[in-house]
Amino acid sequence: MFRNRCWRLLAVCLCTSLFIAGCKYKADNPRYITDDQGRALILHGLNTSSSAKGHPERMPWIGQSDVEREARDWGFNFVRFLIFWDAIEPQPGVYDEAYLDKVAERVKWYEDQGMYVLLDMHQDLYAYQFGGDGAPPWATITDGLPAEPQSPWWITYLQPGVSRAFDHFWRNDYGLQDHYADMWTHVAKRFKDTPNVIGYDLMNEPYGGTYVWPGFETFQLQPFYERVINRIRTVDQDTWLFIEPQALGINFGVASTLGVIDDPREGEERLVYAPHFYPPFLHEGGAYSDVDKWSF
Repeated sequence: MFRNRCWRLLAVCLCTSLFIAGCKYKADNPRYITDDQGRALILHGLNTSSSAKGHPERMPWIGQSDVEREARDWGFNFVRFLIFWDAIEPQPGVYDEAYLDKVAERVKWYEDQGMYVLLDMHQDLYAYQFGGDGAPPWATITDGLPAEPQSPWWITYLQPGVSRAFDHFWRNDYGLQDHYADMWTHVAKRFKDTPNVIGYDLMNEPYGGTYVWPGFETFQLQPFYERVINRIRTVDQDTWLFIEPQALGINFGVASTLGVIDDPREGEERLVYAPHFYPPFLHEGGAYSDVDKWSF
């Protein structure tokens, strides 16, 4: 259902060496993610994987031999590995350790090949019940509004039930953001000492529901990130935290209004601004155009 987006090859230099958000840019401030010898990392890899979105266990189809080929034949040193809220917390406050064991097993495959891992808390269309992925059923509250699948798939974001579910989340109704932050804290406890887990992508492509740009990023998204970051830093001071702007518009070159976000960790901040960019006509199967060039 979801367009492969060129395998979503991040070719990821993650925007070549990853811009650090919220830094004060002192001369001695590290502006790049570095390896254990202090050298700036150029991360080159891919997304793994869209196949996990519809899998009942939320696991990609790849095996250990595929990871070996990614490192050996393709020369990759990085993977953005999709994980899902509904798989981690199927019931409020109940975490599925068997699922996290499977994630840890695959993270070890990458470690054995010298590859870094970014754990990406993925969502598309808020939840599986809308034809997407992300939130568990207990955290998906539509108030009975409809949410019919549309074509192309991303138009489904405009369905009333999808927007209502996002609205409840952004207002922290029923403590949904608190659950989300606690869930991330549980994941951070599990992986904070895993040497090749380089970062946590806090939410894939946030969508504002009925909260629209530019106010959404300022009044809903930024406080949400601060809530999650503060919770994670109570258990993990070292892992880099990846922050995405709102997806709508920004993915196609519109300027983000997301403000400076502080990292409460001791020492220099470890925040990464991680937007996604899709040439709009190419994204929908057309030819690369002047509009695509302009958007970049």
